[in-house]
Order: sequence, then structure tokens, then C-alpha cells
Amino acid sequence: MIATHMIIPAPRYGTDEEACELVNGIELSIGEGSDTVLANLLTVVKNNNGIGILLLSDIFGFEDSSTRDFAYLIACNGYNILLPGLFNGDPWQKERPMGSFEPWLATHDQSTRNYYIRTSIK
Repeated sequence: MIATHMIIPAPRYGTDEEACELVNGIELSIGEGSDTVLANLLTVVKNNNGIGILLLSDIFGFEDSSTRDFAYLIACNGYNILLPGLFNGDPWQKERPMGSFEPWLATHDQSTRNYYIRTSIK
């Protein structure tokens, strides 16, 4: 497992700063070789209840700011959040024309996403 530490800044809305003293974010790789799953792990330092949540992203992936803000809000309530990348480093980009959606989706089969989820659970 490869990890990179980073501090995640608080989203601009809806957080109680006292409840969210500090959230650590770690980008990591789960698994080995070509079967590696990229993920983000968020843990809160203060008031951590020790419960872990596997949070699955939508087509925009775990690096999307809305997805990370949502994960941050959950972590602020004491939960450890594992947010795996389900699209092999190629999430859907909002700037892409909708006509290219079906060809993009065809390159991301459900069995691969299922494998990434199973790997993340281990």
C-alpha cells in the first residue's frame, strides 16, 4: 500500500468547525501490480468513533470536489471514510460532450468496478 498524506481544507458550507478540528486525507493505492485501486482515506483526528465507511463515488470519481466535500462532512462526524476510484483513473469529466458518454462508459465495465469495491473492502 502506497500512501501520501495531505490535509483536506474544510468545504465552504455546512460544517461545524468545532466538530471538525482536523481531517487527515491520505491518497493511497490498495492492492498490488496492475490490480491496484487508487483511493482516498479521510480520518478525523478528534472525536474519531472508529467506524469506517466505504463511500462509492458517482461517475465523476473520488477526486471531484463535490464528492470530496461530502466525504469530508461525513468524516467531520467522527467516521473514517475510504473513497476508492472506480474508473481506473478516468472518471467522467463535466466538460466532455454528452455524445461521448456511451463510448466512455463502455470502457468501464461493471466487473472491474465490482473488483475495485471487493478489493477496497478487504
